[in-house]
Amino acid sequence: MLRNLIPDLRVAFRMLRKKPGFAIAALLNLALGIGVNTAIFSVVNAVLLQPLPYTEPSQLVFVWDTPGDKAEKLTYPVSSPNFRDWQENNNVFGSMSAYSFDYFNLVGRDKPERLFAAYVSPNFLTTLGVNPALGRSFSSSEGQSSPSDEVIVSSGLWKRRFASDPQLVGQPLTINGRAFTVVGVLPPEFQIPRQVSLGVVAMDDVDLLVPISVLASTEPATVNERGRHFLTAVARVKPGIGIEQAGSAMTAIARGLEQRYPDTNANFTVHLVPLHEQITGRIRPALLLLLVAVGLVLLIACSNVANLLLARYAVRQKEFAIRAALGARGGRLLQQLLTESLLLGLIGGGLGLLLALLATRALVASNFSDIPRILQTGVDGPVLGFTLLISLVTSVLFALAPTLQYIRPNLNNALKDGERTAGAAPLSKRLRNILVITEMALALMLLVGAGLLIRSFSRVLAVDMGFDPRNVLTAEIFLPPDKYSTPAQFIGFHGSLMEKLKNEPGVESAATVNILPLKGTRTISIGVEGQPDPPPGHEVMVSQRIVSPAYFSAMAIPLRQGRVFTDHDTARSSPVVIISQSLARKLWGQENAVGQRVTTSAKAPPSEIVGVVDDVKEAGVEDATNPEVYLPYQQQPWPVFTLVLRSSGDPKNLAGII
Repeated sequence: MLRNLIPDLRVAFRMLRKKPGFAIAALLNLALGIGVNTAIFSVVNAVLLQPLPYTEPSQLVFVWDTPGDKAEKLTYPVSSPNFRDWQENNNVFGSMSAYSFDYFNLVGRDKPERLFAAYVSPNFLTTLGVNPALGRSFSSSEGQSSPSDEVIVSSGLWKRRFASDPQLVGQPLTINGRAFTVVGVLPPEFQIPRQVSLGVVAMDDVDLLVPISVLASTEPATVNERGRHFLTAVARVKPGIGIEQAGSAMTAIARGLEQRYPDTNANFTVHLVPLHEQITGRIRPALLLLLVAVGLVLLIACSNVANLLLARYAVRQKEFAIRAALGARGGRLLQQLLTESLLLGLIGGGLGLLLALLATRALVASNFSDIPRILQTGVDGPVLGFTLLISLVTSVLFALAPTLQYIRPNLNNALKDGERTAGAAPLSKRLRNILVITEMALALMLLVGAGLLIRSFSRVLAVDMGFDPRNVLTAEIFLPPDKYSTPAQFIGFHGSLMEKLKNEPGVESAATVNILPLKGTRTISIGVEGQPDPPPGHEVMVSQRIVSPAYFSAMAIPLRQGRVFTDHDTARSSPVVIISQSLARKLWGQENAVGQRVTTSAKAPPSEIVGVVDDVKEAGVEDATNPEVYLPYQQQPWPVFTLVLRSSGDPKNLAGII
C-alpha cells in the first residue's frame, strides 16, 4: 500500500487538474462544511471543553445567598457579615474567599488610566489555586483587621504600563491618590468570574487585586451591613465531599443565621453551583445546538461531493473495467479511489482551516460579552486534531457510495456500452436519488430552523425596551475618594459637569444614572406608607436607579403621570421618587399613584411619588420587566455614575467634548 501511495497521489492530482470545474465545486463544498465546523468547534472547545485556569477547578463552587422559595432561580451575592459567619462555621470547604469589583484611577509615569479591579479576601488566589507569575500573593493576615497597602497587578497591566519590568515588585503605585506597593504579578491566563446579572457569570480580566480591607477602611458601613449583598463567594470543596453534602451543611448554617438575624436573613438559604456549570450553563445549549447545525451543513457538503463523485466515476466506468480486465483487484481499485477522496478531503480541510482562522479572528474581535471565555477562542492543538479528523471522516463518507458502486465493474456491459451509457446504471441512479433526497431533507431542516431563529431574532429586535438608544453616547465617571469623599463634593462636581455639558453644541440632553439599563441593577425593598410591613421574605423588591433631572429626556423614556425631577429636588427639599408603570399597577392597580408615599430604606423618611414613567428593560430584552423606582441624584449622591448624552447628530462627535 505504501509503495502504491505515491503513484496513486500522482494520479489523483492529475485527475483534479483534468477536471477543474469538478475540483472547484467539490473543494468549495468541503471548505465551507469543514470550515464552519472547525470555527464552531473552536468556540465550543474554548468555552465548554477547556478547563478553567485554576488548580482542580472541579472542586470550586459559587456560594450564593438565595431566597428559600426560589433556590433554583435567583442567586444573590452575600453580605460581608454573613460571609464571615459562613467562613468560620463551615467544615466542608478547604478554603473560602470573597471578592467584589470596583474602579481605580492610576496616576504617575504616564497618562492617568482607569483600572478595573477586584477587592479580594487575602486567601483568594489560594482558594482558586493560582500562583502569581512574579512576586507573591497576599499574606494571610492582610485584610483581617487593618487595611493593607499592597496590590497585585495583572499581566496585561504589567506589560502595557510597565513594559514587563521584572523589578516592578516592591515598587510603589499611586492609585486613587493613595500609595500602594506591588507585591505580585498575575499569570497571563488569569481571569476572574463576574456575575453580570442574576444567575449569569462571565469571565473577565482585571487590572488589579486589592485587599478587601481597603474597602473596609473607606466604606465601613457598607462592609459591616448584614443586609448589603455585594460579595461574590467562591469556595473549594474538601476532597471526598460532594456538592449535595456541602450544600446541606451550608443550609444548616443559613438556618442558624435566619434565627439569629430575622430582619435581614429571613427566608434566605445557601445555594451552591459548580464554577464551570455557572459560567457555561446558560450558553451550553446554544453552542451544542449550533454544533449540531453545522454538522448538518457538513453532511450536506458530503452528499454534494458524493453526488459529484458518482457522476464523475460513472464517466470513468470504462477505465475501471479495463484496469480490472488487466488484472487489477478490487482492493487495488479501492485504494486508488480512496486516495483520490482523501486528497480531496485533505485539500478541502486545509481550505476549511483557513476559513476557520478568519472566522475565529472575527469572533474574537467581536468580543461577544454574553459568551464566556470567547477571547480564548483560537486554532490550537485540539482544534487542529478536530479538523484533521473530520477531513478524514468526510473523505470516507463522501467516497463510500461511489467507491462501492464502481470497484467491481460489470466488465461485459462497461466495455460494450462505453462511456456514453455507463452513467445510466440503475443502481447509480438510485444512489444519486437517495443522496439528493438526503440533501433536501437536511437542507429543509436547517432552513426551517434558520427561519424560526430569524423570526425569534426579529421579535427580539421589535421588543419595546422602554427607551431609545439612538443618538445616545454614554461614559462612566468614577470620582476618586481622595478628592471627592462627601455628598456635597459629589453634588458639586456633578452640577458643574452637567452645566458645562448641556451648553455644548450638539448636546440635546445631558444626564446621569448610577446603572444603565441592560447593565444590571441594584435591588431594594420598598414599603407603602400606612400599610403594614410584609413578612420577611415577601417584601416588594424593585430595581433602584439614581438619576439626574434630564435622564428621562436623554433616554427618551415617556412620562405617563405627574412630573420628572427638577433642580429643586435637593437634599433640603422633601424626598421624592418616580416609579415605573408596572410598580404603580402592582401597588395601586388602576388608581393614580402620584402623591402616594413609599419607603425606600428603613432609615430614610417616606418619599412622595411625583411621577410614573414607562417600564424599561433593565436586565435584557428577553427578560421580564422588573418594577423600578428612580431617586433624584441630589438626594442620593454617589461617586460613580454614567453620563448619558443625547446628540442632535453623530453621538461619537461628543466624545472629545466629554
